Amino acid sequence: GVDGLDKISVTAAGNASVPNNNSILPILVQGFDFQSADRIYGISESIYQGKQIQSLKQVLIGRSLEEELEVEIGDKLPILTPDGGVNLFEVAGFYDLGIESINRSWVITNLVAAQRLFGYRDRITGIIMTVDQDRLFDADKIAARIEEAVDNEDIEVTNWKDQNEELLSGLEGQS
Repeated sequence: GVDGLDKISVTAAGNASVPNNNSILPILVQGFDFQSADRIYGISESIYQGKQIQSLKQVLIGRSLEEELEVEIGDKLPILTPDGGVNLFEVAGFYDLGIESINRSWVITNLVAAQRLFGYRDRITGIIMTVDQDRLFDADKIAARIEEAVDNEDIEVTNWKDQNEELLSGLEGQS
C-alpha cells in the first residue's frame, strides 16, 4: 500500500457534445461511482435544484451549462458521442461545484451509464485519490510512489501540484 492516501474513487469519462440552438457544445461525460466520488467532490451538497441521479438514464448538469442550454429538470438531453451515436438522458438536477470549467463542461452520470455510453464494458478511465490533509504538499512524492508501484507506461499518474504550478507558487509565496 501507499501511505498518505485518504479517499479513492473511479471514473469512466469521455468526450461528447450536446446540441445548443444552431451550435454543438463540447462536454465531458463523467461517470462516477457516486458513494465514493461524493466523498471527494461533495456532489450531493452541490446540487441546488433537482435531485441525485436515480437511474442509468439520468444526468446532472453544472450551473454554467444549464444557463447556456436553458434546460429544466426532467428535460431530455441528447448526448452525441464521437462515434455518431445519440443518447437521450433525463436532466435529474443541477450542480455548482464552484469551478467554472467544471460547471461548464462536466455532465455527471452513473459509472455504468458512462461505460455503456462509450462502449468501455467494465473498464474505467481514471482513479481519483485524495491525500491525507497533513500530507497535502507531498502529493508529488505520493504520486511518484504510485507510479513506481503501478509500473505501466500506459497509465498516467498526475497530481495537483504538477497541474497547478501557478497556484502552488502563490501558496508558497503566502506561507
